[in-house]
Amino acid sequence: MKFHKSVLVLTICLLTFIFAPGENFCSGKKQPLKLGFAGGLTGTLSDLGIAGRNGVILAVEEFNKKGGVNGRQVVLLTRDDKNDPEVARKVDRELIDEGVVAIIGHMLSTMTIAAVPLTNAEKIVLISPTASIDDLTGIDDYFFRTRLPTRSETDHICEYLTANFDSKRVVVVYDISNKAFSEQVYSNFKESYERKGGTIVGVENFTSGVPESFFIMVKQLLSNTPDCFFIITGALDAALICQQIRKINGDITIVSSSWGMTPDLIMNGGPAVEGVIFSQPRNIQKQSESYKRFEKTYVSRFGSKPSFAAISGYDAARVIIDALYIDESPEHLKSTILNYNVYKGIQGDLEIDRFGDASGKRGVYTVAEGMFVGQE
Repeated sequence: MKFHKSVLVLTICLLTFIFAPGENFCSGKKQPLKLGFAGGLTGTLSDLGIAGRNGVILAVEEFNKKGGVNGRQVVLLTRDDKNDPEVARKVDRELIDEGVVAIIGHMLSTMTIAAVPLTNAEKIVLISPTASIDDLTGIDDYFFRTRLPTRSETDHICEYLTANFDSKRVVVVYDISNKAFSEQVYSNFKESYERKGGTIVGVENFTSGVPESFFIMVKQLLSNTPDCFFIITGALDAALICQQIRKINGDITIVSSSWGMTPDLIMNGGPAVEGVIFSQPRNIQKQSESYKRFEKTYVSRFGSKPSFAAISGYDAARVIIDALYIDESPEHLKSTILNYNVYKGIQGDLEIDRFGDASGKRGVYTVAEGMFVGQE
């Protein structure tokens, strides 16, 4: 008789697990929700990935302290994509096999493009905090983002340059380690700038992490007598390039893609990055109560101020968790995000359109006295 009772209990538990995976009635505990993060956590471009991951960590910890998603704790599984497309696909496959409900990542556009076919095929939501490449815009798939598309950045930079500087001759250097993004930023900028009467008088590219004489490259570009220098790379390399520019020309206007706007730029560039111009969505200095709390918690937890990548990482995690709070079913996650559509971001409402693309305004920022300062 005891044997039959044991079989009956085991059968009930198995059926419970199969038909109600969110809760284990045998133990009385709800099963946790697994959430994945994938980004570059090592190498010269890791500042973006580390900051994004840290923002996600804070969002997950905050919601778990409040009881989780309808009583279910969120478990964060992180993977380093090493800023390599093959590794990006591999780690996403691992996370999907682990049973994650969604993946937050990747941080670079090139890695994201490599990952999208897999997540679409598996019908897993992939939400990037920072990938902005235009090629992923306006497509009905499982890719979402909290970042504005690249075209909005290049158009905004061109508008600002032509309106505020007598800028007619620009040289460009871009990093092909994030080729999909960098080449598109350059192409978009060239198109917009030439349409406004400017000329690209020199262009060079390099690969981050590969030995390169930035001084020789910069010297060659400056020999074309430009009045503006546009840098498209991550923070560390942008800082090193700025140092070489300032050795030769202390007055030329320097513009950087938003990719380089992290604390690593100021830490590694010092006085050479003073005055560098950026276009960024949202106001990183907006002193709302939610931002003040986030910044205080972030500094206490990680020992540095949050960059735009950390803010975007937090916001991306909130989109996923808020949607799961409405409907815990991973199968409904895409439609839930789209139906809800407006989410509470750290610096204001975040609106996601029917294609999963974020919308919003951009601002101009410069480095002044070792800080990123918004322009009125």
